[in-house]
Amino acid sequence: MSFFKKVKEISGDVADKTKRGAIRGKLEIEVRRIEGKIGDEKNAIGHAVFPMLESGTLAVDNDDVIAHMGKIVELNTELAERRREIEALGSEE
Repeated sequence: MSFFKKVKEISGDVADKTKRGAIRGKLEIEVRRIEGKIGDEKNAIGHAVFPMLESGTLAVDNDDVIAHMGKIVELNTELAERRREIEALGSEE
């Protein structure tokens, strides 16, 4: 094989790999974008269902959900306490 033919073959391989890498990168970005949208939809479901769980209009028999609801109660208690502390300090003026 001549030197020039070898160079042409190698440069073709490099170009092909570069093109595939660019396509792969674009597809990976698209996958992350879609995963983000899925996460947004799951979050929306949670916001829609949470008030029903909190009020008792929707009953659930799932240990994970029950544990998360308990954690939310704890965090809401902590949040209320911090807000009381801020209010006790008075205004910034």
